[in-house]
Amino acid sequence: MLCPGTAQAFVFSSESKPLFDGATEPLIDLDASAGDLRQPAKPSIRPRHGNDLTLSLHSVNTDERLTMRFNDQDGIFLAESPTRLNHFLRDWRQNIIKPVDPTIISGLARLVADAMRQGWQGEVQITSGYRTRQTNDLLRRRGARAARNSLHIKAKAIDFALPGISASDLGALARETLTGGVGTYANFVHIDSGPARSWTG
Repeated sequence: MLCPGTAQAFVFSSESKPLFDGATEPLIDLDASAGDLRQPAKPSIRPRHGNDLTLSLHSVNTDERLTMRFNDQDGIFLAESPTRLNHFLRDWRQNIIKPVDPTIISGLARLVADAMRQGWQGEVQITSGYRTRQTNDLLRRRGARAARNSLHIKAKAIDFALPGISASDLGALARETLTGGVGTYANFVHIDSGPARSWTG
């Protein structure tokens, strides 16, 4: 484990910035078709042991927490309990679950593993996972920058932050690590399993 002073030595290769700053049951959707997230991190992610990666996830909308282990299968991270993870990433406004694309789940785990190798420790702050079209349209009416056909609707996108890492640095790391879409916003980063592209919101 690194102390804050030591952590200043870790930088992203793409930028010369330091990694660290100073109903009761949900429904199942069978359709095939955020507080300041940059507060100092607390050491609640355990480091990797062998081929396992254990992450602590925190939903900033519901205040739910989930500890999930991932198995590394030749560079693809598989959640030990996809059912629990899909519940955690559900559309919490409509209380509806849709299975999240394993590709983007693996991408999130791989990205966090890369950050951990550079000295990061903490909870993964999830701001958005699956969204129903009803929720997505609601956000658009409220002025949120949600695409009309957002990949969140297809459960192929996740918005998240790693406290202690700026959104710009996290976005840079995501662009280096992942092959899909990466959107960088003020307090979080969007990743998806769509075509390779990047933007700033």
